[in-house]
Amino acid sequence: TAAGEIEEAELATLAETAVGTTVLLQEVGDENPARLHYLAEQSLTPGVRLTVIDRQPFNGPTIVRLHDGTTRVVGQELALLLFCRPSDGE
Repeated sequence: TAAGEIEEAELATLAETAVGTTVLLQEVGDENPARLHYLAEQSLTPGVRLTVIDRQPFNGPTIVRLHDGTTRVVGQELALLLFCRPSDGE
């Protein structure tokens, strides 16, 4: 801001992100090595840009398209641990 304060973008979980929204994955809210390894294998790591392309009803999975065009299916449990901020379209 003009006063020199740093504004923090409000983070939302991937599970809360609306279909059609492009976001930047900021944080993983888990330290479980197995989950972190799985997310890394799926290229779902902080800094990746992704677009929510579909979400199944009744706590079903969220389908995302990564910046390289690949798609990933993310279960509800993991989607609640992935914290994102709106992408500025870079």
